[in-house]
Amino acid sequence: MNSPGPSPSKCGHASRKSDKPLLAALRQLIKTREIQETIGVLIADLIQLWAGDTALKKGVARQVGKRIRNGLSPDRSEAPPTQAHLGEAMANLLDSLLVLLETKIETLSVAERETRLKEMLARIFTGDSGPLFTLVMQALKEIHAQHPTVLAEAITPAIHSWVTQTDFGALREAADNMGPEIDALAEGINDILWQYPAKLLLLLSFCPDLVNSSMDVLTRTLAKFNQAAPDLIADIVFSLIRDVNGTSLGKAFNQLSEVTRKIHTGSTLIGGPGNPQFQYEMQRKMPEIIAQIDSRTYWQARIALSEKREIITRSLLDAQTETPEFQIEGLATLDARKNPAIRTQRHRLESLSEIPDDGISTALDRGLSNLDLQEVSDIVNLTCGLINRVIALRPELVRGLVDQLVGGLDMIEIETVLRRLFEESAPSLRPVLRAALPDMIDLLCQALAPADDEYEARMAKARRQMRALFTDAEVTP
Repeated sequence: MNSPGPSPSKCGHASRKSDKPLLAALRQLIKTREIQETIGVLIADLIQLWAGDTALKKGVARQVGKRIRNGLSPDRSEAPPTQAHLGEAMANLLDSLLVLLETKIETLSVAERETRLKEMLARIFTGDSGPLFTLVMQALKEIHAQHPTVLAEAITPAIHSWVTQTDFGALREAADNMGPEIDALAEGINDILWQYPAKLLLLLSFCPDLVNSSMDVLTRTLAKFNQAAPDLIADIVFSLIRDVNGTSLGKAFNQLSEVTRKIHTGSTLIGGPGNPQFQYEMQRKMPEIIAQIDSRTYWQARIALSEKREIITRSLLDAQTETPEFQIEGLATLDARKNPAIRTQRHRLESLSEIPDDGISTALDRGLSNLDLQEVSDIVNLTCGLINRVIALRPELVRGLVDQLVGGLDMIEIETVLRRLFEESAPSLRPVLRAALPDMIDLLCQALAPADDEYEARMAKARRQMRALFTDAEVTP
């Protein structure tokens, strides 16, 4: 249903309101050299039409037209160029256009508004605007060389005026329905940009600049936020959190998880069980990559990164050392920083303890039955084998490392800390030891008992050593 048309008085008021900037724009345009020359030519042509085929009128028209053209064609050295008045004229035209647009929109139905909006955007976002935008950017680059903050000085007052005169409630209502619009626009823009990879790459090169600018803007915005009261800031944050669409976020995670699952499943289907395609692709691609990597440069880079991390950490620690209050506060808040992780772990275990027996039994059977413990065993075997090779090849190296480690230990401090720990914790640990030691000693005795295996000779020697220790007897070989 169309809205009723405006009253005549309202139309007259809007017309008068829009006449002033329109007339001002026309006055500014008429002052320009090019417009004056154009008017002179048009008037002369009109006079020639008036003269027709009459000889007398033709003579008069010729003289009058010549005088008019001369009068409206000022000396180019004295007449102001178009640029001198074009900016003010365009501003007045824009004011007039906005007033007329505001009045016109009120008389249109929703369907008519949609049609007009599409027509306007189609005319604005044409290929012709590309060269104009490029020229503006080039001009802005040259201006920035002399005046780096020209845009900020020009736009800030306009933004202030826009904020004071804009109905943000209407913006909020419009934004509630912008989801499909943004999705469609994002899809369209991506389709267009991927047709021009080089331009897309150049566009992506703006990302670091945008990140830097965003950090500056974020810093200034947060500084303003920090001037507000805590309850106001918290209320704003909670309001934003409440407005986040949890359903959409969950669906996005679902889609991401589904993509990951499908890649894994597709890899298995293409490559076959036990030989996924992803593994094949990585095994095929990695040699190509490694073949082109300079191993010396690669490991030097890894060393450089390690040293850079060390420098960053040491610089941070040095800075903290110069500010004792910083370290003191860190130690004072250690419990507050660690307690959340502890509580989270307790809660995780507590939630597991609430699972019914049949449920946890089934889950453990599924989760542990296929646990590849053979790989763990191989890791232990390979590690031990590697250590044995090192000891066999360079026994003095291992001995030197151990000597260096032990030689650097302060035995007095170690003795003191262990003695104090045992003294202070003995009453608390006694129930734990009494509960655990019987089973541990029983297991130890079973291991020391005689048995017919390859370890019996060494076990027999160990038993003799223990017997001698408790009886003060000499150990027989």
